[in-house]
Amino acid sequence: MEARYFRIPPALVRITEREMTEAEVILALREVFPPVSCRWGCTDCCGPVPFSRWEWTQVPPEKKNGLTVKMIPVHHPRHGFSASAIIPFAGDVPQDAFLECMTPGAVMRLGTKLKRPELVTCPFAREGRCTIHEHRPILCRLYGAVDDPRVLCSYGVRAVPLLPAFIGQTAMAIWFQILPAHKGKKNREVRL
Repeated sequence: MEARYFRIPPALVRITEREMTEAEVILALREVFPPVSCRWGCTDCCGPVPFSRWEWTQVPPEKKNGLTVKMIPVHHPRHGFSASAIIPFAGDVPQDAFLECMTPGAVMRLGTKLKRPELVTCPFAREGRCTIHEHRPILCRLYGAVDDPRVLCSYGVRAVPLLPAFIGQTAMAIWFQILPAHKGKKNREVRL
């Protein structure tokens, strides 16, 4: 079997070389992922997506109108820790709808079980497109850009070059590190 080599993206190297603010880390992570040209009208991968605080501040205020914003503990499956991330929902979401620790996939399963479509869809996916595309969070930028079955497009849309899975995993581990640690047992609504 022939060995495959991949150059570590310079933006990932920069993050490890010095201390950075949350904004600097997010901007560096954005450089890692090549653009993906989604099919027109497709929002199939647009589920509940966590934002860091800085990512959320970049979303224009008029796009946030009418949303319920929850600070929800999200779990990093590989490293086994929880952090608090901002997850926006369309409409009102009852406090007791969430478990103590969620992943976006768990939110989607719960939304389907409760027959609550506002828990299953991203509130920014409207009329077949992302209304905050230039401000979308890091997790959205993984889809179609990383060679990992969890984030590959079911229609075959791929970035060129397609990044190896370890690059996506490293980027998400870095993103998780900038989130505040989850300290409470309850989720809370946030006003940002």
